[in-house]
This record gives sequence, C-alpha cells and structure tokens, in this order.
Amino acid sequence: MSPSVAAGSACDHALKARQAKRATAEEIGIDARFISDMVERFYASIRADELLGPIFAERVADWLTHLERMKQFWRSVLHNSGEFSGNPMVKHIAIPVCRRRILANGWSCSTPICAPWTPVRRRPAWLAGAPA
Repeated sequence: MSPSVAAGSACDHALKARQAKRATAEEIGIDARFISDMVERFYASIRADELLGPIFAERVADWLTHLERMKQFWRSVLHNSGEFSGNPMVKHIAIPVCRRRILANGWSCSTPICAPWTPVRRRPAWLAGAPA
C-alpha cells in the first residue's frame, strides 16, 4: 500500500470515528445546544459564586469570547469535533482556589440538564461537603 493511500485511509478512519462519536453523543441528547447550555450554566454559577466570581472576573476580560472558546473545547471533547486547540488546564491550574468548589459548581450545573437521561442522580462522595 502506498503512503498516500495509507494516509487517505487514516483520514477516512478519523473522520468516521469523529462522526460516530458525535452521533452517539447526540443520540443521548448531547448536541451543540446541550453543550452551549452546559457551558452557559456553569460559567453563570462561577460568576455568581462569592469566592470564584471575583477570581474569574480578574482573569476573563471578554466573556463572550471565553464562553465560545469553552464551547469549542467541550464540542471537541464530547463530539470529537477537532475545533479546539490549546491546553485549558494550564490556565485553570494557576487559579489559586479549591478545585473541589469549581467541580461542585460544574456538578450542580450539569445535574438539572442531564437529569432526564443520566443514571447518576446524587452528588459523588468526593463532593461531600462542597457547596451545593
């Protein structure tokens, strides 16, 4: 097999894998609208949080751009869309705050929109004691 045929096969395989992942996610309701709502709810809770709000306000100058970038990130993760490049963990690790509180906000925000199909309906044990 020539290198160009092998490369074409690899590209075809990658495209099919991306399409399959997106289709599987969308079958259970994780579509672009779901991802947008999840990101909007999460960052609304972060901005309203008495501890996290000021910390993020210092670091995020343009919320519209930030929210769109985070939606791209989650579409890349959940749909394998390939539209995001970068390393968001670098910036998030630098935030001097309890990660449990950030994760608790994420859990609280995702539970209402995931409730129709998720088998997990209670907070995980590792969030015990974190703000609801």
